[in-house]
Amino acid sequence: MALRRRSPQDNGRVSYSTMIGGDFGKLFPHLLEFLCQSEWEADAPRLTGTVLLCVEDGRLKAWLHDRDAKESLWVSGMDLDDLLATSEQALSSGVGEWRKDKPSFKGNGRRPS
Repeated sequence: MALRRRSPQDNGRVSYSTMIGGDFGKLFPHLLEFLCQSEWEADAPRLTGTVLLCVEDGRLKAWLHDRDAKESLWVSGMDLDDLLATSEQALSSGVGEWRKDKPSFKGNGRRPS
């Protein structure tokens, strides 16, 4: 697939929710919003969330990272449907062990003593 130049009417905004087809938005509205919503209710800019998938110990896991709040949460499921449902539940209920991002170490590459 070739890279497409952004047309002038895009104004730098991409409708990420249109990238995800099918019934995803109906089944997982909070997850879709977490991934795609680039503004808060008051039109304040928001960094979109990210999700990283991996398999460990026979379970599928997702790392939900709220880049705007600088927090992350791990969830797991037996299969993709279970994992997406668990992610949706965590985002819709607001519960879970959300953890603050650890500060990055910049400079000489050594951790402070």
